[in-house]
Amino acid sequence: MGARVGCSFAALFPQRTASLALIEGGHYRAAADDAADLASCIAEARVETEEDSFPSWDAFFSFQRESLRRWTPALAEAHRVVMREEDGRVVPILGVESLGAIKHGHRLEPVTETYPDIAAAQVPVLLLTAERPGVEDAVQRFRAALPEARVESMPNAVHDLVSFAPREVAALVGRFATNQPPP
Repeated sequence: MGARVGCSFAALFPQRTASLALIEGGHYRAAADDAADLASCIAEARVETEEDSFPSWDAFFSFQRESLRRWTPALAEAHRVVMREEDGRVVPILGVESLGAIKHGHRLEPVTETYPDIAAAQVPVLLLTAERPGVEDAVQRFRAALPEARVESMPNAVHDLVSFAPREVAALVGRFATNQPPP
């Protein structure tokens, strides 16, 4: 959701935005059913939350370790704080009502609506994505709307790029920021 906030800020306050680095976000479009009401979005969030729940902390950490293909005590702590225990399961800390409201907001105000203002203001943009199935269409729409943006795809990566490849992400963002003119 940080990319959504960044895109909105850049669109509303381009004079205060030296550049915008989006890490695996800001390029997804809301679900095709733009007419979905809040109740439908909460029902969708309930299913998603169930899919993101685990029978134990060990099962959760095992899943994360396998997904990221690396693990450290710092990663364990960072991932622990986004989950909680409920009814004997490990579930996302964000409740289904809140997640549903966020999904509904994404449909009411799609991040793609910020693109024309960002492009018009000529805010330099970097998009880092995980190269994986299902992302190509979103990246193509992003490139079409923001043709001056720099897009970098990390092969064989996962959505959580910061946990997956922190040094590479830091290097790419650092080079991008360093190459921008001073505000």
